[in-house]
Amino acid sequence: MLGPQHPDTARSLNNLGALLQAQGELAAARPYVERALHILTTRLTPQHPDTLVVRQNLAALDAQLRDNTPS
Repeated sequence: MLGPQHPDTARSLNNLGALLQAQGELAAARPYVERALHILTTRLTPQHPDTLVVRQNLAALDAQLRDNTPS
């Protein structure tokens, strides 16, 4: 078992967030991607390629959430 702070756990959380996002469950996806980003930022570095990918995923999710918010 890798543990809740392991980078592989973060990658799995990011993948779960991506799946929910693809299914249109944007609000449900965000906490998973946020958690993944937190883990990777603290366990790796903010500049690590995996961290940057998740940061980009969160930005894309936030843009999608903004686009789907009723005005």
